[in-house]
Amino acid sequence: MSTERLHLWSWERSFHEWAGPHFKRVFVALHPFTQVPGLKLNADGYLDLKRVPQTHPAAAMARSGVTGPDGIASNHDSVMKKFGKARTWGWAVQAAGLRDAAHLARAIDSVLNRAKDEFLDKQAAHKLARLLAAHDMMLPVEDYLSPMIEPAIGRLYRQLGIETVEIGNQMDDAAAHVGVEDFLNPGQALIEMDVPARAAYSHDDTMQLLTISDWNAHYTLVCLSAEAASKLDPSRELEGFWAGEATSADWPYAEILARRKAQTPNPNPKPKPRQPEGRAGGSGDRKPHAGRAQPRHKPGPGTGGKPRNRKP
Repeated sequence: MSTERLHLWSWERSFHEWAGPHFKRVFVALHPFTQVPGLKLNADGYLDLKRVPQTHPAAAMARSGVTGPDGIASNHDSVMKKFGKARTWGWAVQAAGLRDAAHLARAIDSVLNRAKDEFLDKQAAHKLARLLAAHDMMLPVEDYLSPMIEPAIGRLYRQLGIETVEIGNQMDDAAAHVGVEDFLNPGQALIEMDVPARAAYSHDDTMQLLTISDWNAHYTLVCLSAEAASKLDPSRELEGFWAGEATSADWPYAEILARRKAQTPNPNPKPKPRQPEGRAGGSGDRKPHAGRAQPRHKPGPGTGGKPRNRKP
């Protein structure tokens, strides 16, 4: 993948600005919440594969993994992919008593202590934390393609007649070619394959379809060329929404930021400091990531907040 394209990723640009002009449509695929019926979570919010009942269908597979120093079993995501039950954002919004997907995304940031103080929503975080604990449910995977939607992405590639794709890391420092059958394989998560890359992005050789997951993002962008857009409708396979021309990584905070912008301006405003080059459009009253503080992984019980920054 083009290193230049990866480095053009910016919290200050819309998804369409980043993906264009080659990709004509962008679908924001939300990573599902996940639970494995009959399995508990450890203190960091991951599946506790050390204590799996012998009668559980996942018992043999769970025992074949090795738990590393970060508390994550080497086959954690493969167990999740094979035995996990996906819970949609729509279900979580209703079950937690929240307003919409953006409100839920802000609740996730608050649960993970990523929200800036001015955007922190303790009430929403409490509702979400209770829901996670009540259902032994993991937060949506972040930083890379969720194993729970790998089969759906595989089906999209197959609809385009594609059988081999490249996967790689956000910084383009590692890449590998894998088969579409690896996306469809129920017993093997891409991140746990014996290749020197993780599926932070994927694309075919002709760039008909590109998927990319940003740091700390609980979703994957599905970018379609004009040809792919004429053949595919990701919304039939995935939960999410089509990005508008202005949709950016700030989308969970867009409504709040729009209200701020619409407020009556100060009649005697202080001059704003000049923005550094390359930060055009950046507002002076917020950090990059809009409502998010600099990424901090400070997990609470059942939140799955610890980052998975290594390959097992």
